[in-house]
Amino acid sequence: MALGKRKTYGFLLFLLLAVGEETSLAQQQTIPSMSEVYRISINPAYCGAGEVSDLMFMTRQQWLGYSGAPENYYLAMQVPFQNRKMGIGLDFQRSTSGPYVQIGLFLNYAYEIKLAEESSLRFGLRAGINSYRILYSKLLLLDPGDELFGQDVMQRILPNAGAGIVYTWKDLYMEISAPLLLSNELSSGKEDKTGMLNREARLLHFESGISLSLAEGVALKPG
Repeated sequence: MALGKRKTYGFLLFLLLAVGEETSLAQQQTIPSMSEVYRISINPAYCGAGEVSDLMFMTRQQWLGYSGAPENYYLAMQVPFQNRKMGIGLDFQRSTSGPYVQIGLFLNYAYEIKLAEESSLRFGLRAGINSYRILYSKLLLLDPGDELFGQDVMQRILPNAGAGIVYTWKDLYMEISAPLLLSNELSSGKEDKTGMLNREARLLHFESGISLSLAEGVALKPG
């Protein structure tokens, strides 16, 4: 019975892909669920907004024991100075999934303008590089002669920049950012075998909410 259901689901998935549109969309940049931890890589305006300097390392590894399983490593450092009016920071990220390898290294800077006693506007800029590589040689192909996977994609090292703004008033906040402003070509300006031109995707991030202080060092942020 279970085998029959799996065959049915497999056939429905094949049918959906066969009759669907020729172009599919997918997520390119890593967007973690714990956005508070990855704050400066999403919006550089938060760089140095904390009370003290900090250094953080995180890793996320899925499907342990399986070859080619997704892995993500994140290292970030930020330093506030001039009473948190300015901040500088550095973030490094390495993501792998199957044959795909992406490495990013960015420098962040933020500056705060006090608008009133309980409101402020914080600006942030980031600049750095992203490195992309796809190792098709790691794949086990059903058709070894498939030209789409005939050779590894050469490593591409591309400069990029981002910007962000955060407005706060009392416990309310509103932010908008673009972690990557440049839509760099990933395929050396040439179309691949499918006729598509691969590019870095621009991401526009918007968020608003309220930060409720529950205790010293503890806050609730429904947003």
